[in-house]
Amino acid sequence: MHGADWYLVRRLYLKKYTCITHICYRLRDVAIQDARLWSDIDLLWPPQVIEEFALRAKDFPLSLNLNLVRYHHDPTYMPHILDPFTIAMSKFWIPFYEKNVDRVRHLTFHNRIRIGEHGSNFREFHLLRDLWNVIRALPAPKLETCYLEAQPWERIDNLFSGHAPLLQSIVLASPFLGLLGLEKFESLVCLDLSGINNEPEQSDLPDIRVILSHVPQLQRLSISCSRLFKDSEFASTEMGSTSKNELSNCSKLVLQDLLATDIIHLLSIISFPALENLCIEAYITEASQTTIVYSSLPSRFVDLCSRSREVRFEVQNNIIFMEAGSSVDKPRTLEFLGRLCDVAVEGIAQFATDSLTAPFKTLKMRPTTLGLRFMETLDEEIYSTKFWKTVFACAPKLVNLVNVQSVPSMPFIEALDELDVICPSLRRIRYDSAQQPFKPDIEDDTDLPMRQKQQDAVRRFFQQRKERRKERKRSMKQKQGEGSMAPPLPQQSR
Repeated sequence: MHGADWYLVRRLYLKKYTCITHICYRLRDVAIQDARLWSDIDLLWPPQVIEEFALRAKDFPLSLNLNLVRYHHDPTYMPHILDPFTIAMSKFWIPFYEKNVDRVRHLTFHNRIRIGEHGSNFREFHLLRDLWNVIRALPAPKLETCYLEAQPWERIDNLFSGHAPLLQSIVLASPFLGLLGLEKFESLVCLDLSGINNEPEQSDLPDIRVILSHVPQLQRLSISCSRLFKDSEFASTEMGSTSKNELSNCSKLVLQDLLATDIIHLLSIISFPALENLCIEAYITEASQTTIVYSSLPSRFVDLCSRSREVRFEVQNNIIFMEAGSSVDKPRTLEFLGRLCDVAVEGIAQFATDSLTAPFKTLKMRPTTLGLRFMETLDEEIYSTKFWKTVFACAPKLVNLVNVQSVPSMPFIEALDELDVICPSLRRIRYDSAQQPFKPDIEDDTDLPMRQKQQDAVRRFFQQRKERRKERKRSMKQKQGEGSMAPPLPQQSR
């Protein structure tokens, strides 16, 4: 998509909004009188169109969207240069926003324009900085939700001059989250913080405990950052000098792209007694950290996890994903993705064992359905027969083993022989590959014999278990028959 075509996409959205006014005169009059149809405005539309939309919206609150992120497959894309059209439009944005800020209900500002080499785009930098300063400084009395992406030169302290009484949701991406202050946003219930600096300085890191202490009413919290805590904060916690805050209403927590140590520390200084949904993406630097993260979860949430009836795992290289919930049609209670990094080879086996057993051992899960999906063929020395027996022994109530795909075959097949004892309630094993018809004439048919062996092992497992149960019933009947044929005991004389 070329630079000129990028704006054509905006025109397509505009055409979608205005096509209803070109059907007939009566429908046009009805549409023009309905203020709701004109309240959603893209600031990359022509100025005349933007003004007309704002006029037709009358007193209805506005939703403003300014997205300066081009498609990265655009051959003309340069992250630090604005095209002439956008430069011309930026002179219109500031007075338009100043005139309509009292009407804005939703605001989206995506800005990924970078500083060019030797300050080659100083003009663009100056224009966007002025726009950001206007957005940050002006009060927003009707603002309810906002998405703001700030650049290193843009300050995020004292947003909206502290006056946004209706603001309920903030999504903020900034390299300097440590400057954020939320104490004046009393209606805020959803907070999403994203640090966009890959290697932040210690002075730039946020004091997340202080930030969250100002918004105890939060119901949803999302944090994504390469580093979250200063080294001094870890030291103060080890000395026992850090108090614990509480988000008593927070029911959903998302922690992404964080070190496992930061997640453990966050859960140790902030409590979430009302937590119902948790999503974690952690970088694991020590094989035992997966178990430690699980053991750091709130006790009430652990009790909620113990009721999960479905647990599914996906394994790829040194990444293991787990999700657990009560049923498919309900939101997942827990999602955990661990990325193993900078760990010796001998630690990989422990990481795999902990990742697939900790949900059962630490969180007391006893699922009836277990899903296993391997994205590629893995080392059978790690995923051995002993490994699978250990995993299955943690799920004695297992009834369904589903989505089994690309599991290391021979160890898994050998472990099936013990499942009759380890998982006596198992009724079904379903291979995803078994759902695909075998086609011997395809070019890559090297895995067909192995897939056939997997299916034969499953059939053999159920057939043998059926025969063993028949044999047990037969022996029980024989014992009962022998007991009924025994001579009666002599009666005692009076």
